[in-house]
Amino acid sequence: MASRPDGIALDLLDPELNRPLMVAAVAAGIPVVAFDSVAPSDLGILSIGNDFRAQATLAAERLVELMGGKGKVAIMQGVPTAPNHRLRYEAHKAVFARYPGIEIVAEGIDQDDIALAQSQAETILKAHPDLDGFVSCNASGPVGIGRAIAEAGRAGKIHSVGIDDLDPLLELIREGVVDSSASTKPHLQGSWAVMGLWMARLGRPLPAVIDTGIAHITRENLDSYHTE
Repeated sequence: MASRPDGIALDLLDPELNRPLMVAAVAAGIPVVAFDSVAPSDLGILSIGNDFRAQATLAAERLVELMGGKGKVAIMQGVPTAPNHRLRYEAHKAVFARYPGIEIVAEGIDQDDIALAQSQAETILKAHPDLDGFVSCNASGPVGIGRAIAEAGRAGKIHSVGIDDLDPLLELIREGVVDSSASTKPHLQGSWAVMGLWMARLGRPLPAVIDTGIAHITRENLDSYHTE
């Protein structure tokens, strides 16, 4: 803000902690948009993303399908204060609660860090040798989980469904370590963030929300899903 930028795009990891900065930016006349997140509705800030509950529901339902509706699962949270991570976590639990044969036996918090996700996944795998499935709430989680599964020699034995589309995750899907991913469309989010800031700078009205949709990534569509 001190440099007087033409606009600021934020990925909110803690809306309450970030709120004073957003209020100050808006008061200073600096356009602000939030991407891959949910902005406070009272600030009039554009939110660019997708239905995070629906995204996680797709991932959790896919995991239940792979497990035949029964078995032991673990959930890897991302940053608990991040709105999108929290909504996904709640949606995962809601899906699993609908299936009496599914038991949540472990949870981790990776703070959106791949190395931490891998370390926590390794601990969970050792504590639960009969684990059947793993699902995550953020982009880093499935990468760390996949690497832990591969290093434990349990690829193909533990079903893992990811979130989002980091390049290492796409490779794990290609290798068959991770089954699939329910992904936001980050390229569209970035594009619309820039477009939104440009329009705001021109004084054009903006919608409250831009939903960029959800991509289902599998081995079959790895090379084409960006254009779907």
